[in-house]
Amino acid sequence: MFDRAFLWEATCLAANLEPPKRDIWYQDQLREFPAAFHLVWEAVNRDGSFIALPMVNISGRMLHSVNIEQFSYWASRKGIDIPDALKIRAQNYAQRSELMSSTPTPSEEQSERVIVHTTKTRINVLDSVIDTAIHNTKSNAQAVVFDELRRMALDEAVPFTGDVNSESLMYTDGGSVKALTKKALGLRLTRRRKTSSG
Repeated sequence: MFDRAFLWEATCLAANLEPPKRDIWYQDQLREFPAAFHLVWEAVNRDGSFIALPMVNISGRMLHSVNIEQFSYWASRKGIDIPDALKIRAQNYAQRSELMSSTPTPSEEQSERVIVHTTKTRINVLDSVIDTAIHNTKSNAQAVVFDELRRMALDEAVPFTGDVNSESLMYTDGGSVKALTKKALGLRLTRRRKTSSG
């Protein structure tokens, strides 16, 4: 119950939604919480990271500002069961963090007198949903994967917009709307097979 309450509350905060006032995590309300919510607060803030988040004023209430990808990553590392859309965000955040942590800082390069050549992997917003579709269908066939992606798009799974026609699935990438066609999916699947076998 505690994990679900925390997930619901933090997700509402990250999406800038306002759940009922008595359930909002902010200091003025803490003494009004029933005992169960005090226990939830202790579980959420046990390492002190949640209370350290910067606060923003929304509608005259003081709420914690939560980055949804950082929260998703944190929740998945704590073993909290999160929805598939948040799992995708957690994976994207982890991949970006891994790329950033593997790039040395200028001071590291100078102190060791080593020239480091880094390769950057391009992370595409569709990679994780394609992985999910392949996993769900246990197939790499273009038609099968496209049908599963269409089902996910109709459910408006991130990053899909829910706009679907027979030839393409609309999704958002960096704030702009793009289309994934069957042909483009086929090319992606071919590249993935070459990369994994090579």
